[in-house]
Amino acid sequence: MTDYQLAFKPAIGLYGQHDPSAVLFEESTPVFGVEEERYTREKHATDTFPEHAIRACLAHRNLTLPDLDRILLPYDPRLRGKLASHYVITAIQAPGVERKLSALEQTLITQLRSRFVPTRQIENRLESFGTPLPPIETIPHHRCHAASAFYPSGFDEGIVLTIDAKGEYDSTVVWHADTTGLARERTYEHPNSLGLFFSRSSRSISATGCSTAKGK
Repeated sequence: MTDYQLAFKPAIGLYGQHDPSAVLFEESTPVFGVEEERYTREKHATDTFPEHAIRACLAHRNLTLPDLDRILLPYDPRLRGKLASHYVITAIQAPGVERKLSALEQTLITQLRSRFVPTRQIENRLESFGTPLPPIETIPHHRCHAASAFYPSGFDEGIVLTIDAKGEYDSTVVWHADTTGLARERTYEHPNSLGLFFSRSSRSISATGCSTAKGK
């Protein structure tokens, strides 16, 4: 019997906020993939569940959700606990007592959800596609980035560098990769993030450019 797996980026809740997409694997080989923005016509499709992308993947092989052997998500929310103290400190720094309490409450709720029911929100959204749901597996975000770079490369062994604003807790990771898998060699945790530095620098340069243009 053919093995089908669906990988998708939800881009809601605990799973990031941009570029939702889906890919269908047949016997571990990708056979169809698409980003949600191709259907919504909104660049990056922020805060959007990839409903159209998932349905397109299933339609490519005339499948229903229960036909799948496994669903893969490119985040492991349980790893957010490594940054719990950071989120608490950020909440405490909110201005005003009411905003502090609200931020602390939201931080606690998010930490509990990520620890005990990391896939509940996704399961609720998938039930509209059909039940029973196949098993859902969460994979650390930077490991997904590293895998997408190494495995299509054709190399038998290599060093992989992943740089992002933030995964679950990590921002930059050095990996050793070979045919047996990926091994972390060094991790730089949030907020020590070159990705965030680049993002904020780009916004500052853009804002400066706009200001200069207005002054001419």
